[in-house]
Amino acid sequence: MMTPDFRSLPMLRNLRITRLVLGLTLSALATFVWVRADMPHFWPKLLDAVTHEPHPIIDHFPAFTPNVGCLSRSQQYKYRKQKNHFPISEPLTRALVKYTRMHSHCQLTKVGDVDSMQAACQYVVYYEGYEGLGNRLLSLVTAFSYALITNRALVIDERRGHLAQLLCQPFHNTSWLLPSHLALAVQKRAVKLQDMINNEVQNVTSVHVNLRHEQTLGDRTFFCSESQELLRKVTWVIWESNQYYVPRLFMIREFWPTLRLWFPNVSLVFTQLGRILSVPRNGVWETIERIQQAEMAWARVQVGIQVRRHGVSDNANFSETVYQRILKCVGEHAVLPNRTTAAVLVTSLRSVYWEKMRERWHGRDDEEGEVKFVMVSEEKEERYSYDQACKAMVEIWLLSFCDRLATSSWSTFGYVAQALAGIQPVIMNIRGEHPELDEQAQCWRGQSVEPCLHYPFIFRDDDSGTAYCISQAKPNLLPKRPQKEEEVETKQQEEHSAWIARHLVVCQDETRGLQLVS
Repeated sequence: MMTPDFRSLPMLRNLRITRLVLGLTLSALATFVWVRADMPHFWPKLLDAVTHEPHPIIDHFPAFTPNVGCLSRSQQYKYRKQKNHFPISEPLTRALVKYTRMHSHCQLTKVGDVDSMQAACQYVVYYEGYEGLGNRLLSLVTAFSYALITNRALVIDERRGHLAQLLCQPFHNTSWLLPSHLALAVQKRAVKLQDMINNEVQNVTSVHVNLRHEQTLGDRTFFCSESQELLRKVTWVIWESNQYYVPRLFMIREFWPTLRLWFPNVSLVFTQLGRILSVPRNGVWETIERIQQAEMAWARVQVGIQVRRHGVSDNANFSETVYQRILKCVGEHAVLPNRTTAAVLVTSLRSVYWEKMRERWHGRDDEEGEVKFVMVSEEKEERYSYDQACKAMVEIWLLSFCDRLATSSWSTFGYVAQALAGIQPVIMNIRGEHPELDEQAQCWRGQSVEPCLHYPFIFRDDDSGTAYCISQAKPNLLPKRPQKEEEVETKQQEEHSAWIARHLVVCQDETRGLQLVS
């Protein structure tokens, strides 16, 4: 019998490991080549394979240092040009650090019932709506802005929606999820804002605020100073909205001085908060990176064309009129570059826009520069499912890495993409069944990076110019202050009014809307 040579065992083991690694590498390479050959520049199969992480992830906030729990928070900057990084201000940094400590102190994961929580803690409960991902992200950033300015902890009702599963945990060493048993208890105690104002309910601890596109007169008083004074005593504010109400927060006189310090450039509010708050978990981020590196990063110029129709019976239906208008907008505003390489990402519910653009630019002369069109999903309809939300997140973030953007009028999906990108897009006026009959221009350069607030609800329906504020309905609600205080307040009010006149303007794609501009 031969005696085994134990000295050779490590060599044999290393050889087997090398063969295994080599085999796996060749298998992955073969799969990649098959996908590229089977569907060039069109990757719906990749999006179908997005992995969903079942466990909550803790992440650092607001630092942008590498973190394995949420890679997108720091790695996103690899794909953004230096000019689009936009560091946050010192006052906002201090506010975020203070908020993080408060949120950790007030976390609810170990609280048994609403009566055993920390007495000094107050909360904004984000009650996720049922609209598309764009609306949800806009309202989430607004809810956080309100929580930050009012020293409340933002928590998400985990019984609803997709964001709790789709986004990284934003706050260091704690969770923003509101356990379902607490969410139910808070909801049962909640009263309407109007009932609290009218003193119809005593000892209010929870108020439900409806800030959707349809509101009662009572709901519309939320942005009045007097309402905010009353809400200071309320522990729970349940936030239900599908709008971007940050412009209205700047209109509250008590909030304005602090918000102005936090955001010296007011056209970057969503850009700076969204890049912290609306970042995808690792499973989705891996898909974003894979497509970005394989399909977009090779080109000198990356272009995004986002097609979404509104005010039509079927927003996924192809329109030749809309297609021709897109071509004209892209040409007039030089969205596609000349004499350089370009990767063009097209997002739409239907692939026909991508197909026709790809055919039109097929074989462009080498002297003009190679251009390739990319599309990553074709959903055919809006379903508001978690799977569709994952794909929408991939598309929004890929658009946000582009150097140039053409977005659709009235699209919250486009608003989020442009704000995360930090660039002013070309806005294509393709709303309605017959956009060719619209008297407005076919497209225009965006006046701001910020999203548009479609329904500001500033004045009464009779256009009398009277705001929905309690002081006009009940002038004796608040005690009268000394004359000197009133004089100081009058001066601040004049400064505030002048600031509003400069920085709050009518949206280009919605005449009733409001938009922050620098």
